[in-house]
Amino acid sequence: MRPPEITHNRFYYFLENYLRLEYILYLFWALFWTLNGLDKFLNGTVVQTANGPKEFGWFGVTRDQKFIDYFAKLYLPKWTALSFLYTFAVLEIIVGLTFLLILLWRKMPSVYRRLVFKASMFIFLVFSVGDILFGDRQELWEHGTFMVLTLLTYQMYIGRAQERAEIVGPQFDRFDTNRNRRLDTAEYNEFIQTYLQSRDDPTKRG
Repeated sequence: MRPPEITHNRFYYFLENYLRLEYILYLFWALFWTLNGLDKFLNGTVVQTANGPKEFGWFGVTRDQKFIDYFAKLYLPKWTALSFLYTFAVLEIIVGLTFLLILLWRKMPSVYRRLVFKASMFIFLVFSVGDILFGDRQELWEHGTFMVLTLLTYQMYIGRAQERAEIVGPQFDRFDTNRNRRLDTAEYNEFIQTYLQSRDDPTKRG
């Protein structure tokens, strides 16, 4: 029978290394973007009932008619609305799958990780501009809230990346940061202080 202490240590290791908050947020963004993108392709069917029209189907909102009505306010044709809608639907699915790839592929190059955050902010920015032009304040509030959450997720990524040498540089290699573990805080801070001092010392520059 396995001693309780060993079981406890393994459980703690799992929580500390595989159930991190940034991983949960990556999963959230993967589902958020992928399902939002698919939702634009899977519109429901409107059926007339005794209580009025009712929508049926696997969907959130019937996006086609909603975007057509939005663009009609600016005297833009139907094809413009649908082209915009489905272009961004494809982009959202790509962003969602990239977040899923970040979650599964821990060694993804940092340039692609930063790019997917930029793409997220760009989409929210475009949607927010549309909300202002179309006069939809509720959607503007929602998109603004998601922009803040995107920035918080990115800040967590930056903090983690500094520990794992994705940003500061190869000087961290001696800590074996490719392993899924957190650096000791005191050890990490001491190294950072020493590194910054040596960087400012002209005699130690290459």
